[in-house]
Amino acid sequence: SGIATLRLFVDGVPVGTIGAPSGTINWIATTEKTYSLQVEATDAAGNIALGPIVSYIVDRTPPVSNHTFTGTLGTNGWYTSSVRITLNATDVSGIRAIYYAFDNAAPKLYTVPLNIATDKAFKFRYYAVDSANPNGNQEAEHSVDLKIDKTPPGPLTVSLDASPTPEGRFIQAQWDGSDNVSKLKAASIAITTNPAAADNTLTWMTYGISDDATTQGFTRIPGQLAEGTLYYVRVKIRNGAGLWSPTKQSTALIYDADPLAIGSGEGVIAPIAGLATNSTHALRS
Repeated sequence: SGIATLRLFVDGVPVGTIGAPSGTINWIATTEKTYSLQVEATDAAGNIALGPIVSYIVDRTPPVSNHTFTGTLGTNGWYTSSVRITLNATDVSGIRAIYYAFDNAAPKLYTVPLNIATDKAFKFRYYAVDSANPNGNQEAEHSVDLKIDKTPPGPLTVSLDASPTPEGRFIQAQWDGSDNVSKLKAASIAITTNPAAADNTLTWMTYGISDDATTQGFTRIPGQLAEGTLYYVRVKIRNGAGLWSPTKQSTALIYDADPLAIGSGEGVIAPIAGLATNSTHALRS
């Protein structure tokens, strides 16, 4: 008897009917979700048949992705260990793919968490694409800083010498160190008369260093240094990630102030700015 009408159901609700074997029913989806579509056919004799239920996803919104960095966080946003990167994304139509890249490299398909061990400051980029037809919605790219520095600054060297001046005799401590990744941020100096002891005669004093790969100078000029006494200078430096170098100790030097020195014999503490690489530290009275 032939097909008399076709009726479209969306989620079990009729939304339109046509009176011919074929045609178009206009239906506008107002909500982003998965719909169930089904067609009902009725012939001229009044017999009804239902077609299969078809799922139809309406998704106009890009997915939302996020990242997780797992590692030991130091200072200034630097990690002091390898970092594990995990990416996740959500979307009503599901996720077709997640892509990532470092710096200006071409994006790669993300499949499993990434383990990054290189000491470097990276720009990490990523984005997700959902499963909406035909090509999926792509979200805007994320760009975040990933900074890794697992290595303490160094190598560090320390040496002493004596330099007579018109005002007396200086004990000078030259030290040299560097950090080419997170750069140097601080240096500490202490003085001891016993190279085997942990205690210091004059305790640690810490000075900031400008953001540079080589050390910048500071001077400690303490008073009350004992005449004819052996002194050792201890130095350690800290990088931007918060890692300290191993402590380096100078060889011994006898302090022997010039008896004709001008001054009261009391020392002061003062910084010297602008010295690079071989930084001089003077101890005088």
